[in-house]
Amino acid sequence: SHILKLLFSSNRPNSTTYSNLIQEHFHLSFQILSHASSTLLPPRFQELKKIHLPYSSKPTLILDMDETLLHCSTGEIDGADTILDLRIPGSEPCKVSVFLRPFLYEALEELNKEFELVVFTASHAAYANLVLDFVDASRRFIKHRIFRDYCVLATDGMFVKDLRILCRDLKKTILV
Repeated sequence: SHILKLLFSSNRPNSTTYSNLIQEHFHLSFQILSHASSTLLPPRFQELKKIHLPYSSKPTLILDMDETLLHCSTGEIDGADTILDLRIPGSEPCKVSVFLRPFLYEALEELNKEFELVVFTASHAAYANLVLDFVDASRRFIKHRIFRDYCVLATDGMFVKDLRILCRDLKKTILV
């Protein structure tokens, strides 16, 4: 409830625009989930890697990294919160401009009180760790990080986050 007030506060600049973006995000997420359910390989053909995270008494809130917590672009862009040097094995080094979402730390602070926070991204681990080390190097908020190698590859080449890998009660797990 407090998080929703924080996100949809009328004191926030451009709150109507922000609310529209949130609604659009949820609408697109639903479309992607609908699409993913029709493109996944049947379960008997999926080889799921299991992750056994340490026990938490809190419900688990799984956050996507890109476009949820932050936005990144290659190159040096004015106004970025930071510019990082990215080196992915087998690729040319490049600069990545990181733009944090407004009120990111306030939201993480409040969410951390009620949830165990996990980032599950379809991004390469080298990129995601670099960015998440900037956001939360001490892991004060984001307790666990899960990367592309734990996604299921759908028949259309998309990476899908299958929450069954977590070995957690899915009734106490939320994916944003």
